[in-house]
Amino acid sequence: MRFSTRATLTTAAMLLLSGCMATRSPIMNSTDLTGQDFSDIGSAKTGEACQKLLFGSFPIGKEKPSLKTAITKAGISKVMLAEYTAKGGLFISKSCVTVHGM
Repeated sequence: MRFSTRATLTTAAMLLLSGCMATRSPIMNSTDLTGQDFSDIGSAKTGEACQKLLFGSFPIGKEKPSLKTAITKAGISKVMLAEYTAKGGLFISKSCVTVHGM
């Protein structure tokens, strides 16, 4: 009886705390793009590296959301833009790094 009470309380605490999963705060910046040449935009490559987390703490899979991984996957030699996205859910959250470049 004592074990089932402890297990129930532990499960309830995990469910309650899963709603408080932390995500990274994005760094906001702006760039003046008026002098940029976008004539080669059609030949740009895109690479993405994502990771899913269970309860915001336990990684699912081996891939890490890093710039290096995204750049390597797409074969990019010159980075033009890097994006970071994070999506949270009740049990699983997902964070991705997307890199655009040549």
